[in-house]
Amino acid sequence: MEENQGVTSLRINGAVFCASMIDLADHTVEDIAQHRARRSAGLAANLTDGHTQELRDSVAALQARMADFSDQLYVQGAVTIDLLYNVMQDMIVYHCQRFPKELGEFHWVIDAKNPGAVTNWEDWWSKTLVIWLQAMSLVKPGAMLPGGDYRHFRRFIFDELPEYLRDVAPYADRSGGAGIDLQKMYGESFRFSSEPEPGLELVDIVTNALRRGLIGNLGEPGWLPLRGLMIHRSDVYVSPVGLLPPDRKLARALLPTMNKFRLGGRIMATPSLAWPEDEPAAAK
Repeated sequence: MEENQGVTSLRINGAVFCASMIDLADHTVEDIAQHRARRSAGLAANLTDGHTQELRDSVAALQARMADFSDQLYVQGAVTIDLLYNVMQDMIVYHCQRFPKELGEFHWVIDAKNPGAVTNWEDWWSKTLVIWLQAMSLVKPGAMLPGGDYRHFRRFIFDELPEYLRDVAPYADRSGGAGIDLQKMYGESFRFSSEPEPGLELVDIVTNALRRGLIGNLGEPGWLPLRGLMIHRSDVYVSPVGLLPPDRKLARALLPTMNKFRLGGRIMATPSLAWPEDEPAAAK
């Protein structure tokens, strides 16, 4: 099967598969509109008198563009933000134990909608990405693993908390660093591509297998092997996204299928680690 061939190729190359999903049957048009309004207000939530008028005008322009997108594009953006947050958290902890050099560079390639040019939505989404991720990280900051090898990742860690975050970041022990420079992490190499790139094609295969499995259009042999590419956790491996008010919970109509993603994943922690000595200066 094409799906299993894709899983095999990704496993051979040491890939880890992260996934987020949304069940729109749990949501009304009003739910999405209210979530969009809350997110729009959040764009300007941390502006202070110290910010320039130019920045204020830029934020207002982003808010105006946000209001014009279809519900489909807005939902897609919200789910993708959730996915990238989980990717960021999982990959740092996973690779600091196994392949720490992989944390020295991040190359983000996004499947483009238009082969001719970046769309208005893609441009807006790429410009607000770090804002959403920063807000999520402030509420739920990622943990630095004791004993993890962060030598190559160190250049993405703030020595001091930036001034624009000092009034909004919660108190925390920052002896190991003041947080992650998301602008650098996502800004150094970020592009949209409509070309048939091998990485994007493999992601398309496994993502479609998961989607078809969740809606019942693909038998278990086609999507259960995906678990072997995912990180094991106490909850289900696929992150369910809800755009609901705080007083409402997801109905989880897909829970029987989602529960299949509680076993068979990769264990995050390694039993024991022995780091090699620092590389000689001449080899760096």
